[in-house]
Amino acid sequence: MVDPDDVVKSPETNKVRKLIVLIVVIAGFMIVGRALQVNIAVGDWAGGLKVRDIRKGSGLEAKAGYLVRVHYRGMLPDGTEILNTRSRTSHQWRVGDGTVIAGIDRAVVGMRPGGVRRAKIPYTLHYGQFGYGDKVPPYTTLTFEIEMLDVATGPWIKSPHD
Repeated sequence: MVDPDDVVKSPETNKVRKLIVLIVVIAGFMIVGRALQVNIAVGDWAGGLKVRDIRKGSGLEAKAGYLVRVHYRGMLPDGTEILNTRSRTSHQWRVGDGTVIAGIDRAVVGMRPGGVRRAKIPYTLHYGQFGYGDKVPPYTTLTFEIEMLDVATGPWIKSPHD
């Protein structure tokens, strides 16, 4: 075994040590930066809502009080589809007005037209402990894929497809 006091501390050894420390520090910053980026992009929001942007949109950003028109598809944890607006018409509402489940209402905030977002919605932000008929069991986390079609600040949006 080598005694640490016997190790010669040459300038090259110190340079190597400093380089190793610098690499470790940079790697740490990269990991932390990546984690922050993921948390911003993915978003663990209040109430356990988790969102991930699949595609960023452009244009006016959805905010509380704005009108939005979306298509969405809701799924149970096993992938069973429980709701799909593409099979009928798009859905529109004023963000924050309480006409959609809270998880979807919160998930669209910050989206722009053309954007697609996946939201994992805990039972506390949808049908809760009672579920919804035979479609959604109680205490079930739902996944919604939401496509933002339009955002407006004024009157209701006239859909070209509705």
